[in-house]
Amino acid sequence: MFKNYLYLFQTIFSRHKFRIVLLTLFGFINGALDSISIGTLIPLFSFIVKDANASTSFISRSVAWLFGVFHIPFTIWMLLVFMVLLFVTKAVGEFLTIYVRVRITTDYENDTRDELYEKTLRARWPYLLNQKMGYLENVLMTDVRITQGLLKQICASAPNLASFIVYLSVAIGISRSVTLVTIIFGVVILILSYPLVRLTKRYAGEQTAISKLIAHRVNESVSGMKTIKAMGVVDQVVLRERNVFEKLKQLIVKSSLILQLGTSPTESLGHLFIIGLFAFSYTQPGFSFASFAVVMYLVQRLFLSVRKMQTGFHLMNEAMSHGQHVIALSRATSEEQEQDTGTEPFRFEHELAFRNVAFGYRADQPILRDVSFTVRKNEMVGIIGHSGAGKTTLTDLILRLFELDKGEITIDGVPTSSFSLAALRGTIGYVSQDMFLKNDSIEENIKFFSDAVDDARMIEAAKLAHVYDFIQTLPKGFKTIIGNHGVLLSGGQRQRIVLARILARKPEILILDEATSALDNESEALIRASIEQLKGGVTVIAIAHRLSTLMNADRIVVLEDGRVLEEDSPAALLQDEKSYFYRMHAMSMREGGDTDSSGTT
Repeated sequence: MFKNYLYLFQTIFSRHKFRIVLLTLFGFINGALDSISIGTLIPLFSFIVKDANASTSFISRSVAWLFGVFHIPFTIWMLLVFMVLLFVTKAVGEFLTIYVRVRITTDYENDTRDELYEKTLRARWPYLLNQKMGYLENVLMTDVRITQGLLKQICASAPNLASFIVYLSVAIGISRSVTLVTIIFGVVILILSYPLVRLTKRYAGEQTAISKLIAHRVNESVSGMKTIKAMGVVDQVVLRERNVFEKLKQLIVKSSLILQLGTSPTESLGHLFIIGLFAFSYTQPGFSFASFAVVMYLVQRLFLSVRKMQTGFHLMNEAMSHGQHVIALSRATSEEQEQDTGTEPFRFEHELAFRNVAFGYRADQPILRDVSFTVRKNEMVGIIGHSGAGKTTLTDLILRLFELDKGEITIDGVPTSSFSLAALRGTIGYVSQDMFLKNDSIEENIKFFSDAVDDARMIEAAKLAHVYDFIQTLPKGFKTIIGNHGVLLSGGQRQRIVLARILARKPEILILDEATSALDNESEALIRASIEQLKGGVTVIAIAHRLSTLMNADRIVVLEDGRVLEEDSPAALLQDEKSYFYRMHAMSMREGGDTDSSGTT
């Protein structure tokens, strides 16, 4: 267990080690000031009651020596001034201790959350695809916060341990026998509480796992709320989660009881110990009430230190599993960072080419096999094929979300891997059927974190996307809030706002990945009109289920079983009765509808 603490300390808290050492130093100083300020009651009491036993005590002799060093008269009034200065200095020291502790913990929480968030966003796409919904949120908001509590306990334990050593040293100076008994008693208490510590760690691990499961399921349920309601399974979903909530509650109750069971008896036993100590000391010759009062105070502080360390130990065990999740995410995202080694200046003057490209998500299941074709600058190329033919995979490879197994993708003869990711993705506009919109204004959704998109470019893009007239009918225009994922808009309106977002960045290559597949005919016609306006000025790669979207393309590339089956202009393919495109078009005409490119009406 100690190795786990040491590992966490080295991994998470190493950047704050200097300030933790400073906290420990403050602990020694505060403990010394506290002991001396209370210890001065002994010589003060000796002045008042003329107690000879008190005046010869360790504390009295030490204070008298200190006054003599600075040539200060050892009188009751100077002693009172000395006590006031001690209390003021101690208050300042405690304030500095709290300030440093707060800065350490808040800096850790902020820096760790920021670092994990950035690492996750910069991680490789294949890694992100395998992460559970809500996991990152749970680690960032729950695990980091609780691990901050672990750091808080460590920061509190360092000065607390230092104070304990000072109290112990002063207590030894007054009475070795009493101090020895106190140490033995404290060690026994810690040994007896060890089984409870193990239980705390076990319950904390189970609690962390269930909390992450709940976060995942809640996110999942919110995302699929419409489906849950439409299928009438609300009761079943609620019942499933109610059982998990109940299990989490039971674990929280058990952890709380274990913590209380480990701390409450210590206080009661401490009181009994002090009573027994008083009964024993009172019968001894040379008994001094002032010295005994200070000893009682020190014993009480020693027991308080033991109790604080015991409570902190329990709390650290509860936080341990959360800290391990923080470390695991940090390590995994560090190992899964996107590799961006490209240094070539980006240019696109002639063509984008696929040359013998092969790729598979698994080695034994290839998706693309020896794919070769070119897309000339300012040309519109449509890509069709059955579901699973590899159409979307092609666009992911252009964006370098995945790395090729074989072959290469080049722009003007330069492999895309030679360009930086920022330069490559900054010139490509990607529109998919999975529309991502923030719960914010239309303006913020179009500008989307880009300082280069001013109001003029936003309006121009909205007009190109055929959504400007609709926006103008809204009471707040571009300032209108569109709800979570744009729920207050229709599917066609959402898609045109997404298209406007991309066009506002003036991409050189526009990728439309089934951008019209879920739209009604009117919305699809508006998107098609936008594409027509862009032809000749932007290179367009369009994946579409609806053949009508691609009828005006310069060329059609048909994929089948991961290979290029045919490639030509729509007009030429319609002249060939054996072509895939001709068969799909003929099927559409016979059915009197718009057959999609996978052969479904």
